[in-house]
Amino acid sequence: MPANHYKILGLEATASSSDIKARYKELAKKYHPDRNGDAGKMVVINKAYSVLSDPQKRFEYNSSLRKVSQRSRKTPSSPDSRYKASQTSPKAQSTNESSTSGMADIGQQILGKIVLNPVGLFIFLFIILIAAGYLSSPPANG
Repeated sequence: MPANHYKILGLEATASSSDIKARYKELAKKYHPDRNGDAGKMVVINKAYSVLSDPQKRFEYNSSLRKVSQRSRKTPSSPDSRYKASQTSPKAQSTNESSTSGMADIGQQILGKIVLNPVGLFIFLFIILIAAGYLSSPPANG
């Protein structure tokens, strides 16, 4: 994972642009090579400031931080599910998971297209009513 620009500048992710600028100036005075500072540290500070001072770059950077933190927060599986997973072969497990989730995805896509389409919704409800027996043919006279 790349370095956290907020930590480099010693700021919170909610810092305003004026806070970022003030902190950059403070660190630039301290680490600038012309003042016998650390040139390597100054390069890192400049990179962090260039990302956080530009609104578009900062938005993209914050989005990437959120994605990384979401991936790292995945909940661990329960002991029972790990036991069941160990009882099936990896190939069978992946086949079962892909076929079930694939069928569910296809069903959701089809149902979504039917329900979002007014004509499709009418036909869907009509079929349900026929299946439930609400719409049956009248009894024959005779």
